[in-house]
This record gives sequence, C-alpha cells and structure tokens, in this order.
Amino acid sequence: MLDFLKRFGLGILYVLISPFVIAFLLLWAIFNLGIFFAQIIKGFVSFFKGKKFFPDFQEDLEAKRILSLEPYANGENEPQAQISTPPVDNNQNNNGGNPSL
Repeated sequence: MLDFLKRFGLGILYVLISPFVIAFLLLWAIFNLGIFFAQIIKGFVSFFKGKKFFPDFQEDLEAKRILSLEPYANGENEPQAQISTPPVDNNQNNNGGNPSL
C-alpha cells in the first residue's frame, strides 16, 4: 500500500510539474530560434558588405598569428629533407659477414 501511495504521489507531482517543464522548453526553443535567425541575418548583412558570412573563430585568428611569426612563412630558408642511406654491406654473398659460408 505504501508503494502504491508513493507512486501515486510521484504521478501527481509529475502532472503538476510537467506544464512548467513544457513551458520552459518552449521558451528555450523560441529563444534559440531567435538567436538562429539573428545570426543568419547578421551573416547575410556581412556577406553583402563583402565580408565573410561566418567570422573566423578565435582559434583561427590565433593560428594565423602564430603562422605569420614562423621564419618559413614566406617560403625562404625552408629546411632541407634529411635523406639517410642504409648501411652498405661489403659482403656480396649476404652470408652475414662470414666469408667461410
């Protein structure tokens, strides 16, 4: 009987709270749709002004700044590739260096 009352009480509580939860979710959705459309309008205005539709992220700006500081950014003084040749085996018959084989 106690279990039934506990479940019944939770059901009543859920019925009373659910309109508030639905209202909160509805307001949250309207708020986010407003932000979405505002960003689209802002992007179109930027596009027709000759700028990018989406602005650069802060990480992109930082990466561009770092790359501009590199000494190799202009293509001069690029490091040369290190080519290593395998060691030469003077023993032509590949017997592991043992001439008696």
